[in-house]
Amino acid sequence: MPVLGETKWVWSVDEEGSYKKLWRKDVIADLVGVLSNVRDQKMQEERQMVRAMTQDEMIESQGFDERTQRALKAATERIGMMNASVAMRTLESIYTLAVMQDSPEFLQSMQFVIEKLNEKWQLERGLVETPEDIENFSNLVTKWITELQKKHNTITGKIQRDMERESAAKSKMLRDGVNAFLAAMKASPEKKHRVPVIDEGYVIRSSAKQIWKALILAAGIWNIPPTVKLAGDPGAGKTMFCQQFAAQMGAAFYKIDCAMFSEPGDLYGKLMPIADDDGKLTLVWKDSPFTEALTSGHCVILLDELTRLDYGGQNSLLPVLDGTSEVQPDGRATPIKRAPGTFILATCNEGVRHAGTYEITEALQSRLSVVFEVEELNKEEIVHVLRYSLSPAIDAGKSCLTDVKEAWSTVQITDSVEGIIWEVVDAMRKAHSSAQNQVEEILPPSPRELFWLIRMIHVAGAEAWHWCLFNRYANESIGGGRSASPRASVIKIKTDIESKWITQQQQKELRDEVKRFAENNSGQGRVNRISRIA
Repeated sequence: MPVLGETKWVWSVDEEGSYKKLWRKDVIADLVGVLSNVRDQKMQEERQMVRAMTQDEMIESQGFDERTQRALKAATERIGMMNASVAMRTLESIYTLAVMQDSPEFLQSMQFVIEKLNEKWQLERGLVETPEDIENFSNLVTKWITELQKKHNTITGKIQRDMERESAAKSKMLRDGVNAFLAAMKASPEKKHRVPVIDEGYVIRSSAKQIWKALILAAGIWNIPPTVKLAGDPGAGKTMFCQQFAAQMGAAFYKIDCAMFSEPGDLYGKLMPIADDDGKLTLVWKDSPFTEALTSGHCVILLDELTRLDYGGQNSLLPVLDGTSEVQPDGRATPIKRAPGTFILATCNEGVRHAGTYEITEALQSRLSVVFEVEELNKEEIVHVLRYSLSPAIDAGKSCLTDVKEAWSTVQITDSVEGIIWEVVDAMRKAHSSAQNQVEEILPPSPRELFWLIRMIHVAGAEAWHWCLFNRYANESIGGGRSASPRASVIKIKTDIESKWITQQQQKELRDEVKRFAENNSGQGRVNRISRIA
């Protein structure tokens, strides 16, 4: 996602008082640009507003309380009629008030007020002041401004150091939490046989590592991670992706072959006839490996070939994948509850070319909160795989997740992110309701899908838009090509809305920049002209 405020417009003014619009390529970079005509009516209105801004409005813009504003306005009205001694005492009282405060914003505002009052007095003072009084006045004002700036820098530096310490503490807390979670994910001795070996021949792409880390953070924060649907061509490495995820954590791995279940209830277990000591048969419930994994927790479950599970079987999965994470099979005495730290990933081979498959129902699709596409290997990656295939490593590789240098972080969710999500959903709803005779229907995301979208943005950043939204839609249109595909349409909706949000933010920053520039430069042109005349 682009960073709001990454570029912005700023204003400058020449010696004649004419305004110029300059473009700053980066917030931190020096102001660069060229003179350009301002044709936009809104910008012209803002420019006229800045020229008409009075000293009182500038004081009000600093955010002082009403009592302080009245005192400062009174001082502003009378400062030009004061002699040097009285004006000095007036500014000294403002300075004294300022140095008693520890707010950087207040110190900066009072510094601004002293500077403006000094400029006004210099412009409007009488001619009876001696050069010595004027020099003493200017030197003292300069000293006050310097001291206020020094205190402001000191307090700002302390705040910055406190923020850095707080950030470091949060990072350590997050890292400690991840370490504790990964320790809990380690398989017990009884389940060591279920832990796959870390295969050094497996190519771990940055995208794979990113989603592994996001899933771990999600599980650590919310106990139950999102269910992941793995898409990709047959042989692309979807099953290996799941195995290596479990291997990197040292967790137990359960592979459930969905094509083996003929009855919906068989997925969780079944009633088995058991003979007692008298030879009498009784029906006793026996959990399936899927149920054993679900209830034990801290493991990785692969629902292999989910599209070969019939609709009855798909429906039986719904309760355990929704918010309750609980299902009560007929014949079992107690419900099956999904334990914390249970990762569920499902491989899917969709499309008419895959015979004997079932389309995933919309109800199940909405519970597959994350869609990750496993792409084909490129030339270098295939060479890497072949090299290890010819000379396989005897010892297992090292985990890429337990390295002490591995960075773990989360993303702060701002109002802009929430606003963009809502506007994307609203636009998709309107497009869906207004579409007629649409061959390829683009259904808007459900609240359940949005629930995990914002959570995954928190743990993974902008990539979550692909996992939780874009990848849910076909990447090719029925007529062929990707430019008009449903996925491309959804990406365009999001891109357009995001651009609008960035433009609005830039306009807001422009207005703030214009106001600050006017405040910092009001009267300066007159000072320059007076200096030239003198």
